[in-house]
Amino acid sequence: MSLAYGGTYAFTAAIQGFGAVVATGLGICRKFVSVCFSFLLFPKPFGLQQARPAPRAAQPRSTHPSASARPASTAQPSRPRRVATV
Repeated sequence: MSLAYGGTYAFTAAIQGFGAVVATGLGICRKFVSVCFSFLLFPKPFGLQQARPAPRAAQPRSTHPSASARPASTAQPSRPRRVATV
C-alpha cells in the first residue's frame, strides 16, 4: 500500500466517521505539523518574510472609460442594431 493510498483512505475514513468539517480540520492540523517538523528536521532561515502572507495578485482592470460607469452585466452596445425589413 502506497503512502498516497493510505492518506486518501485515512481522509475518507475520517469523513465517514466524523464528518467533512472535522476531517478538513484534521487535514489542516496535519499540514501545520508537517511544516513544523520540516523546520525542525531541515533547518531553514526563518524571518518576517516567511511569516507574512503572500501579496494578492492585482485584478485586471478595464481601460475603457465607461467600464467603471456601469456594471458589465448591464452594458449596452454602443449603437443600436438595425433590423432588416422586407
